[in-house]
Amino acid sequence: MRLQIYTDESDSGERLIRAVKQEGVTVVREETEDADAVVLFLNGQESGFRRLETLRIKWQCPVVVVGHEERVYCYEEIRSLELGADDYVPAGTASNVLLLRLQRLFRLYRGQNGPFYYRNGLLECRDKRDYEWQGKPLCLTGKEYQLLHLLLTHAGEVVTLQEILRQVWNQKEEATDALNTMLRKLRGKLQGTPFKIVNRYGMGYQIRAGQ
Repeated sequence: MRLQIYTDESDSGERLIRAVKQEGVTVVREETEDADAVVLFLNGQESGFRRLETLRIKWQCPVVVVGHEERVYCYEEIRSLELGADDYVPAGTASNVLLLRLQRLFRLYRGQNGPFYYRNGLLECRDKRDYEWQGKPLCLTGKEYQLLHLLLTHAGEVVTLQEILRQVWNQKEEATDALNTMLRKLRGKLQGTPFKIVNRYGMGYQIRAGQ
């Protein structure tokens, strides 16, 4: 996801930028660049709402407004929604919650609905049995999806060879060569993401996420 962030005078925007980068989100700095979604921090003044009006005309993508203060009165929320914001969250909302709301809006804009699961920038689309990275599908095969889902479900843990064979190949020992081939292809499809599949020799495989 490419995210354009308009910050207020506090350091809340910078904290959000650091947090979303850790989730694999690309932060767009220049207004001339394309963005998949926009986050606007209100500044507690009327100029914040004027900027929202301008952004709503300019950007044909989800726009989420972050309030200037924690939710006490509904004025900011009502005004933001009236001016065309797709969503509003109060000040202090956790970055992972904000990202989930953005992903939901992003999918709705593309005509997609149903449940989804989000891990460090990797979006799982269970209806398609695939994953997306920054809006682009990995184009996994059925068994690649099963394997990646298994590893992500146990992220940070070692999944034994026997468990992989049981879950993906119904305990067929002769599938070991097929697994090695699939791991090579899956690692290739994960290039450019923070996810790495590590071979723990004599134990099994582990997936790790890091920049």
